[in-house]
Amino acid sequence: MITLICKSYRARVDGENVVLEIDEAQPTSFVPQLMSKADAASRLKISPRKIGELARSGRLPTIRIDGSVRFKEEDVLRLLIKNQGPKPRLLA
Repeated sequence: MITLICKSYRARVDGENVVLEIDEAQPTSFVPQLMSKADAASRLKISPRKIGELARSGRLPTIRIDGSVRFKEEDVLRLLIKNQGPKPRLLA
């Protein structure tokens, strides 16, 4: 989650959603959420071994901290979104 400081905002309802329009927003402190191999595997519903394969192939960027491998949550989610197939259509 990113916390923003903004000078002004407007809220509007768009169907069932509430949309916030924010002016001049800046993150208060942007620290990426880091995930372990097990966390990333759990989020993607795949094995930790497959996460290791994705990292070695370069498809999932890694961060190394004193011998530990971590993954940015945004990179894990980007991989998930990138590999989503087309949405199924209803046939009439």
